[in-house]
This record gives sequence, structure tokens and C-alpha cells, in this order.
Amino acid sequence: LKRDRDVVLAAVKENGTSLAYADGSLKRDRDVVLAAIAQNALAIRYADASLRSDRKVVLAAVRKGGCALQYASESLKCDRDVVLVAVTHCAFRYSDDDNENERLRKDPEVAARILVDETGFVMRSAYRACKEVARLCDGDALAFASKALRLDRGVVLAAVSENGNAIKSANECFTRDRDVVLAAVSRTGIALQYADKQLRRDRNVVLAAVAQDGAALQYAGSKVRCDLEVALTAVREDGQALFYAARPKAPEDERELKLAAVTQDGDVLTMLERTSSDREMLLAAVTQDGTALRIADARLKKDRDLVVAATAQNPAAIEYADVSLRYDPDVLAAAESARSAL
Repeated sequence: LKRDRDVVLAAVKENGTSLAYADGSLKRDRDVVLAAIAQNALAIRYADASLRSDRKVVLAAVRKGGCALQYASESLKCDRDVVLVAVTHCAFRYSDDDNENERLRKDPEVAARILVDETGFVMRSAYRACKEVARLCDGDALAFASKALRLDRGVVLAAVSENGNAIKSANECFTRDRDVVLAAVSRTGIALQYADKQLRRDRNVVLAAVAQDGAALQYAGSKVRCDLEVALTAVREDGQALFYAARPKAPEDERELKLAAVTQDGDVLTMLERTSSDREMLLAAVTQDGTALRIADARLKKDRDLVVAATAQNPAAIEYADVSLRYDPDVLAAAESARSAL
């Protein structure tokens, strides 16, 4: 069967990496290898060396997935056009539809809706997991390019525009190049960690980074983390960036920052306080995470509007309401409406 071309072709069309089990003669068969690559770019790993030196075959692989470059011949890792194709085809994809994929990359809250708990409601952990995908799962084909091409500014700019974290594979001189760093952090905020210390103190560079990913605030210079506008930008993107921000001196600024963080991520309030008597803060929290009602004080657990808001976000929040409201018609209606909206 390993020598049967029709059997192997059918197999690699279903699972490209099954090329690994094919007879050597079929690993040299261009059509078989191309079929395997079409299903999984990394199947080129199992192709004969002659095809891993074949420019057309390698181009087909890196167009499918840029990190296939690692299995190309050394001569093709020095080919600028091949490397440019590779570094611009490295982003993790939620969907084969380009428009849908970009929408999901920009909005992990939407992407998280594919990950739900047993009640059918989106888990905050799922939301954060989808953010981690966007942060960490883009490929870095630049790491497999020749040393000369990792010094090529055009190639590096193309790479970081696809995956900001690729800056870590570029020559160190680019960590001091403001335009390259800006391109990197605008695509992948946490790429700020690879920037030169001077640029991590640059307010505009940091603003670009935290606007893309609030967690990038942890890599900013200490003075920039004291900047209220920068901190607000960060927490409005990721509420948990609050834990990286410097505490504002003015009480009203501190409250504004905390409220912005809680409004983005209700979990923040439950991390900050065991019990809360702040109605405005709790209302912001339960709108994002109904179960934040659990930290409300006894008085607020009797607040009908607050409990309705919590159960409208997550019916499970009803267990944290005061007993007097658990069978309240408005509360039950909010819970039922939330369930039926699924």
C-alpha cells in the first residue's frame, strides 16, 4: 500500500503528514507531495530532499503556511522572494475566509463564542484563551530565513507586519528601529517586550502596543505606566492590564481607571475585592460577568436592578441573589431571556 500511488494520494489528501509513511519513490513524486502540502504545509518535511530544493514546491508550501520554510533547502532559505512569501503567510487562522479570519483576530470576544461552558455561556477563560491564540500562535518564519535576510529591513518589516513577535528573530539592530517596532506592536502588542529599552519608554510606541493588547503595558517603561491615558487605553482593551498600571495619585483618576478595567472585564473586581458595596462598580462588573454578583454585600444582593443585570448576563448568577429575589418575576424573566438568546 505504501507503494500504491492512488492509495497514498487519497491518504495525503485527507492528512498531508501521512506522506511520512509513503514509499521513498512517492516522496519524490511532485504531484503526491503537492497534494500533501495542499492539505498541510508542514508535510513538506517528509518530501524527498530534491523536492525540498524545488522552488515551486517550496513556494506552494510556504503560501499554505510560512513556517514550512524550516524544511526548505538552505539555498531557498536565502531566496528573498521565497522568504517574503513565507513571512507574510504565518498568521494563525481561525477561518479560511480572509474577512472572517481578520474579524476574529481583532475580536477575541467573538472568537471565544466557540468555547462555552456547560450552561452555554461564554467563559471568561475562553475569551482569554482566544487572546492567547492571537498572541502566541502566529508562526515565525523569519526564524528560518538566512542570517542575511534577517538583516534585510524590507523582509523584517514584512514579517513583523504579519506577526509582531517575529521581531525577536530579526537582527538585534531592528529592536532599536522605531518604524519596525511600531509595525510590530501595532500587529502584536506584546512584541513590545522585544523592543529596545528606549522605545519601551516611548509614549506613542507604548500607546500603539496597548491599543492592540492591553497586557503589553507590563513591558512599558515605569514612567509611561504612570500616564493615565496610556493606562486607560490598556485597560479598555484588557481589563486585567490594571495590574500593570501605576496607581494614579488622584482618587478620581484611580476610580476612573478601575471602573474602565471592570467595565472591560468583570473578573477584575472579583480579583480586587472579596466584598463590594460600590453599586456603580458592581453594575459594570455584572454586565460583563454576571457571577461577579457573588461579591456584592448583603444590601446589594437585594438590589433588583443589579440582580436583573447579573442574571441577564448569566442565569447562574441567580444563586448569588438574596433569597427574596430568586423567584422575582423580573429576575426570572431576565434569566429566561438570556437562555433563549443562545
